[in-house]
Amino acid sequence: MSCSVRNCSLPKHQNHDECILHCSKEDALSDYHMNSEDLVCFYENLNNHIIEKIASGSTIISKERLLSYFTSAEEPNTDIDILLENKKIVLSYINFPTRDEHDYWDYEPILNYVGSIHFNYCKFYLPWLDLKKTKCFFQDCEFFDDWQLLNYELLTNIQNVIYQQCTFNKSVSADGSELSGMLTLENSQFNNCVFKENLSFKYVIAKEPIFNDSRRDCIRSITDLKIFKCSLEKRLILNHYSIDTVIFTDSQFKDKFDFTYNKIKSISINNCNFIKLSEFFLSQFLEFNVEKTIFHDYTGFENCQFGYKYLASNIEGISTFKYATFLSFVNFRNTYFFSGLDIDHINLKESPNFLNSNVSEVNTNRETFRLIKNSLDKIGNHIDANRFFVLEMKKYKEELVLYSDKKSEKFVFWCNEFISDFGQNYVKPVILLTISSFLFFLFFLVQEQNILYNISPEINNFLVPIQFYLNKFALTILPVKKLLFEKMEFISLIFYIINSILIWQIIVAIKRHTRR
Repeated sequence: MSCSVRNCSLPKHQNHDECILHCSKEDALSDYHMNSEDLVCFYENLNNHIIEKIASGSTIISKERLLSYFTSAEEPNTDIDILLENKKIVLSYINFPTRDEHDYWDYEPILNYVGSIHFNYCKFYLPWLDLKKTKCFFQDCEFFDDWQLLNYELLTNIQNVIYQQCTFNKSVSADGSELSGMLTLENSQFNNCVFKENLSFKYVIAKEPIFNDSRRDCIRSITDLKIFKCSLEKRLILNHYSIDTVIFTDSQFKDKFDFTYNKIKSISINNCNFIKLSEFFLSQFLEFNVEKTIFHDYTGFENCQFGYKYLASNIEGISTFKYATFLSFVNFRNTYFFSGLDIDHINLKESPNFLNSNVSEVNTNRETFRLIKNSLDKIGNHIDANRFFVLEMKKYKEELVLYSDKKSEKFVFWCNEFISDFGQNYVKPVILLTISSFLFFLFFLVQEQNILYNISPEINNFLVPIQFYLNKFALTILPVKKLLFEKMEFISLIFYIINSILIWQIIVAIKRHTRR
C-alpha cells in the first residue's frame, strides 16, 4: 500500500501509514547506529525524490545521468551545474533523521547539490544542516533537536526570512567564537516562530533583523534569550513575548531596539551600547538590572511595570541602573516600580521624565528619590516633586536612625513627620491646631476660675512661685510681650510657639498642594 501523504506513491514503511520519507523519525530513526538499514533506505528514497523533482520538466538531463552525477560517477559538468544552481525544489512533509558525515548514506551532500530548497512542513531530528550554497526557506517546520543557526543564503519569500512559523522544541543557537571569528548572519531569521526552550547568540554579526514577526495577536514564549558579544546592525524588534531570562552582554545594538509588550521574569543588560532609539513600552519586568551600558538616543520605559506587585519587599525585584548612561532623553512616565528603584549611580545628560510614576519606598534609597524630585522640579511639576520629597525625607530619617548620633536632628525630623508628613499633609496640623487651642482654653478656664486652688490648695501654693518666675521670664521676650495673657504669660508663650509652628506647617502643606 502507498504512503498516506498526498501525491506520494512510495510504499508504507513498516508499521507506519507513511513512507520512509514522511514517517516519524522520533523513535525508530533517532539513533543511526541502531537503524542503519532504515537510514540507507531514507537516503536512497530521498535521493530519488530530489532527482525526480530536478528532472521534472527538463528535456536536457535524464534521471539516470543526475543519479550518476550525485554518486560522483560522472565528472563535473557545466550544464548540470547550471541546471542545479537555478533549480528550486519544494520538499514537503519529509521527516529528516539524524545523520553523520562519515556515513556513505549521509543525505546532506544531496541537498547541497540543489540551488534552492523550500522546506515545507518538514521535521528535523538533527542539530544542523550545513547547506553552504543552497538557498533555503523553512516554512511551518518543526525541529526536535538542539538547532544550530548557520548563515544560509535566503530563498526569497514574502517575509524574507529563513524560518517562518517554525517550532523549535529545544534550544536554538548561533555561535561564533573568539578564536575562529564572528559568525555573520546576512538574512533575517524568524517570522512568527515558536521557541520552547532557549535562544542564544554568541559572537554574531547580524546584518538584517533577527526577528521579523508579523503577528500581534498572541504571546510567544522563550525560556532564555542570550546575546553575548554580538553586533546587531539592523533593528531588533521583539514584541509580545514571554521570556524567563534575558541576558545582553558586551553587545552593540546599532539600529532601533524595540522591546515592547513583553513579560520578562529577569533581564540583565551589561556593558552594551544602544545606538538608536530604545523602546520598552508596556513591558513587565520582575527583575531588571542595567550595568555599564550606554543609551545614545531616546529611551522609553513608559507604562512599564517593574518588580513584584504582590511581594514588594522582595529585594531581588529592585530595578537597578548601575553606571547606566543616558545621552538623550529617558522616559519613565506612568511607570510602576513595585519593589523599589536604584538610580544612585545613573549618568544623565537630560532630566528624566517621571510624570505619574510610582516608586515603592521599599528597597529604594534616598538619592533615587532626590533625583526623581529634582527632575520633576525642573519641568515645573512641583506637586509630584513634593510627593517624592516626602519619600526622600523618610529615607533620610531612616539614615539618621541607623547612622547618626545627632539627637536634635532626629527630633526635628520626627516632629516634622508627625505634624505634617514633611509638609505633605495639611489635615494633621489643622487637627493638632484645634487640639492645641482647646487645651489653651482649658488652661485659661483653670486660671480664671482658680480651679486648681479649689481642688488642691497645697499644689496651687507650690506652683504659684514657679509660675511667677516663669511668667517674668516670658515677659523678657519682647517681640511677643504684647501677645501674652496676663498671669499666664509663660503658658501662653508655649502655646504661641506651638500654634505658630502648626500654622506654618498648614501654610507649607497647602502651598505644596497648590503651588504652580
